[in-house]
Amino acid sequence: MQNSPRETINLGSLTVPRLLIGLWQLSSPGWGSSSPVRIRREMLRHVQAGYNAFGQSSPTTLAHLFISLSNRYADHYGGAEVIFGGFRSSLPNPQAVIGATKWCVFGPIEVTRQVVQDAINERNAK
Repeated sequence: MQNSPRETINLGSLTVPRLLIGLWQLSSPGWGSSSPVRIRREMLRHVQAGYNAFGQSSPTTLAHLFISLSNRYADHYGGAEVIFGGFRSSLPNPQAVIGATKWCVFGPIEVTRQVVQDAINERNAK
């Protein structure tokens, strides 16, 4: 990853740029379309410029970076997660690139540690 002057913040053990590259446009062809090759090329260009954090959620606050419980947001970023996952796993050092998503709950559930962990595992599998 190339060094570039950019503001960063610490989130636990992660250092991330204050600006995340949004991927919500990939959730629907209604926003336009492009080939997977071009999408990955442009993602790599951002990483090489030092912008190594991508978000599958709508523009929102940092509180939504990892997993948030909300009935107000749609859980329709699956395509973006799959594209990002393929891109990240193709890199020589995938741990250097950060992906953020959120989890939406559309009905009453009992929120337990296991339920949340299962949701995280599902996202990580993409």
